[in-house]
Amino acid sequence: MGIDWASIKTEYITTNTSYRKLAQKYGVSTTQICNVGKDEGWVEQREQFLNKTTAKTIEIISQQEANRAAKIHSVADKLLNKIEAMADSGRPM
Repeated sequence: MGIDWASIKTEYITTNTSYRKLAQKYGVSTTQICNVGKDEGWVEQREQFLNKTTAKTIEIISQQEANRAAKIHSVADKLLNKIEAMADSGRPM
């Protein structure tokens, strides 16, 4: 059975696993992984993956925070309207 380079590459790019740990896990030498990784630009691909993941995470968190702020604003407006209505009616607060 041959070396599953696709799995090794995917695991390296998408995790924080080292070449050494991958070599142990997949039963190949660290030198082999280093050579293939260098030839195929795994370090750069990992960096690109992390940058995309970070950007997507920031986008999701930003949207959640924007939704939360909009909800707080909406609730505050409703509360203010009720307070104004009570004040205008002359009822004690």
